[in-house]
Amino acid sequence: MVRALHPELTKVIVMAPQQGMNAFTRKMTATELTELARSKRGVIPREQWGIEVTILDVHGNMSAVKIVNPKFIDYLQLAKVDGSWKIVNVLWGYPEGPAKR
Repeated sequence: MVRALHPELTKVIVMAPQQGMNAFTRKMTATELTELARSKRGVIPREQWGIEVTILDVHGNMSAVKIVNPKFIDYLQLAKVDGSWKIVNVLWGYPEGPAKR
């Protein structure tokens, strides 16, 4: 994962309104995401991932990709940096709609 992420990555989820609050966003950095992934390693067996990847667009050194699995939907923005594709931004959510946490 470290090789795939740009060091300035921002991963954002839109949280559903709660108790009189408006919807809000919650952000994660590349470091936070890799630490979370390391702590969860092996929780979901690879054969159960069920990942669908759709390349939405590629233009020069930028790309948009949609990733769907049973637990999450990610919309990724990638940039080609020094000859390698890096994930720069991720907007994500749950398949059933905005997070309610």
